[in-house]
Amino acid sequence: MISPPGDDFTYVLSVSDKTTADLLSFLVGTGADRFNKLRADFEVHALKVKNKYQKIKNHPLFLNLDTGAKICDLFWDRLVMVTTRVHRKDDLSRMVAKFPVLKGTYFKCDGVGGASSKEIKKLLQQFYGLSAAQMDEKLSSSIRTEYVDIDLMHDSRINIGLIQGAGTDVELLLHSLLSKPNELLRSNFGSRPAILACGAAAISPGRWGYINDLVSGYKSELVLIVGCGVISGALLNDWRDSDGDGKVWIDPGWEPAIRKDYRVGWCWVKHTADEHRCFILVENKPQVEVVDHSNMSLRLAFNDVVIWPTLGDDFINVVQDPKSQLRRVFLSQKEDRLLRPNLLIAIQHRNAADEKITQAVSDYYTLRSNSKVAMLLVNSDVVSDQDQAWKSLTGIFPAVDGTDVTCNASLMSPPGQVTRRTGAGALLMTLNWGELDAVLRVVSPQPYRCISSKIEEDLSAEDLEFSKLFERYPATSSMDCSVATEMSALLDLIDGKRFFRSDEFTWSTMHGVKPKITPSINAIDVNGDCVMDAVHALCYLKSDSNTCWRSSSYGSGQMDYSVSPHKKINIMAWWNNQYSVREMEAELLDWSKQAGEHPDLLVFAKGKGRVAGQGFKVLERGRLDISVAHDQVKSITEPSLPRSAYVFALDEVESIYYDSKAVKPASELMKEILIRKVEFDA
Repeated sequence: MISPPGDDFTYVLSVSDKTTADLLSFLVGTGADRFNKLRADFEVHALKVKNKYQKIKNHPLFLNLDTGAKICDLFWDRLVMVTTRVHRKDDLSRMVAKFPVLKGTYFKCDGVGGASSKEIKKLLQQFYGLSAAQMDEKLSSSIRTEYVDIDLMHDSRINIGLIQGAGTDVELLLHSLLSKPNELLRSNFGSRPAILACGAAAISPGRWGYINDLVSGYKSELVLIVGCGVISGALLNDWRDSDGDGKVWIDPGWEPAIRKDYRVGWCWVKHTADEHRCFILVENKPQVEVVDHSNMSLRLAFNDVVIWPTLGDDFINVVQDPKSQLRRVFLSQKEDRLLRPNLLIAIQHRNAADEKITQAVSDYYTLRSNSKVAMLLVNSDVVSDQDQAWKSLTGIFPAVDGTDVTCNASLMSPPGQVTRRTGAGALLMTLNWGELDAVLRVVSPQPYRCISSKIEEDLSAEDLEFSKLFERYPATSSMDCSVATEMSALLDLIDGKRFFRSDEFTWSTMHGVKPKITPSINAIDVNGDCVMDAVHALCYLKSDSNTCWRSSSYGSGQMDYSVSPHKKINIMAWWNNQYSVREMEAELLDWSKQAGEHPDLLVFAKGKGRVAGQGFKVLERGRLDISVAHDQVKSITEPSLPRSAYVFALDEVESIYYDSKAVKPASELMKEILIRKVEFDA
């Protein structure tokens, strides 16, 4: 680290603003005395370093140096002659700016195109054996760049619409977004430009004219990307021959084989109120052999952002492949002197977010060292495996959302947000992509859904998560038919926005009478089995005509029960495999001591342990907390209007509607429960 005597030696040290006065005095000082005063400290630390590192400790030069003094003797004469200077912190910034080699050496992947391009190129050459000449020449000839004189962004924000689903639902969504009287795109974004994207098999090939008319009728600047699935080479050649008739063929040197099939999509770019073009997209690298491939990628270079429409498997194509989209984006970044952000719009048709998708998202994110990179994924299929970390394959990466409209794409680096709805729907939002922001911030997201051939605002996050559980945990054929009937009626209430307590309802199935806090919406999904086991039992009880779902936010329980001569009673199903029955009883005891009148509460509970055979009344089980004195009768600590809670086993209800031999009407079970309740009160 120290050059021989007589050679120049410069060591640049960056220190904090909070550096002590003693250190500053040392650095601005001169001569050997300042070092000699610290000789003892140097000796202590020199010996520690020697003993800590085996390579130094076993080096022949250090074998006989058993004291710090002997070690310091090796370099002391040279050290005391070192000249030190203190610079202002701005000096370092100016030096790095003046000498780019410093930036490329010490500040790798810092966002400066030249320096970081060299580093990435080194990695590509080292790990994948790619030479610069081979990479640049082939990739440059495989990119069709279309320059569009439009500013898509406004105040570092860009308007986006993601349309999920396929067939008539997508047509209905596009019509509502682009056409009057709804024209939802203009309602949300005004006259500013917008980007719309649908999945890879969203529209049938024969509907090009219909979509083209919608684009033609929309009066603002627009980018619309739509996949039309697999088509024949003959039809694709017809589109190629119609180049100039509203369609643009991006690879004039290639003619598709009429006997082959291809995965195809469209990309409309609307410049003005009257001018628009539709580029024909063909998948470059399909992962299935029965589908043929093309060779060209489309790159839309707007004034302030570069758009990459990416079809199907092209998004997951590995970097080693000559047709790698990732390598094409990298080359484009290197040649873009404006360092514009790059936005990949990957349209998909998949029923699972497999490892290839998650890996591709991470791989593209590494390109942010040259210029900002983000990805939009849009799916025309439905994710069928609900045990996956991603419940949807439509989302934004990297992104954060301060609302509950979208949900986190778990287990991901970078962070991302995906839609909550898995079926057909649209999500309109503005993405904030500030100068210093590597991560997109979702602003004012507005979800829409298709229902009864109409488009309307989507359910709340709580209602949507609750409704999705009905598909994951349906009533089975082994259950009494009343369960399926009441579940269907309850789902209709939720879908019709007539069930006003989804958040409180699901909370109480998991946490009983515990006061509601602001939980994560995703807890509904995580605890779906517990929630729906409670719902199954409640739906069986709901078949009793004396019951109804509670609509009031006051009080506890999910249902009301009224039958003469009894007063109104509330019913609660509480199923949580993290609670013990004793904990449930303790919380019910605390609840019963709270001030305020409340109907009697029948709790059907299931947790760790077993509820006593015939059930019990909470207050008769005695004190549970020995650290608190017993309430004195008629004292100030005794509730003036005591509440009563009665606990029964949820298993008892399940055993009835699951057993075809033991099944009986819910009204009979409730009569038996009321008889036991009277006995507990006696």
